Amino acid sequence: MSPWTRLLLASAVAGVGYFAGAANAPPVPVPLDVPAEVYATRGDNGPEEALRTALRDAKASVDVAAYSLTDPELVDALLDAHRRGVAVRIVTDREQSRQAPQARQLKRLREAGIPVRTNTYAGKMHLKLVVVDGEIAFFGSYNLTRSAATRNDEVLVAVRGGDAVRPLAQKFDEMWTDPRYAPLP
Repeated sequence: MSPWTRLLLASAVAGVGYFAGAANAPPVPVPLDVPAEVYATRGDNGPEEALRTALRDAKASVDVAAYSLTDPELVDALLDAHRRGVAVRIVTDREQSRQAPQARQLKRLREAGIPVRTNTYAGKMHLKLVVVDGEIAFFGSYNLTRSAATRNDEVLVAVRGGDAVRPLAQKFDEMWTDPRYAPLP
């Protein structure tokens, strides 16, 4: 793994802990010798296709912590996974969930029976994390929006394998069970 990828991976993992409300918690150890794939927008290896493929191939679970979730194609992929019997869970930002574009997509997910939770605390739920089957995790600056895919400079890192994914999946589970995250009414 290149030094740039190691730094990006370490920074992203540190950000997961910080933005999940655990800024004072000890760092989450993640092995840095794991294979990582870095996807960048405005290039040949865009994140949206990697995400859609992982969602299409999901067998058991998809956990999404997304500050902004407005891309209808990614929402379609989440709905397709849910229809195949994959357990899908969404955590998003309360303020973002009230904005019309995101509210429309969250309504589609909730009407299909996908549980959605939002933060109840004053800060933002600013993560961009997708964990698929506990075996692959995507994280970075990439919001799940068309703007992120087509107009912004964004990166999305994918790590594979239990040792690398487990701490990220645990962070999602901590958020999911944290009373500061409530079901979206």
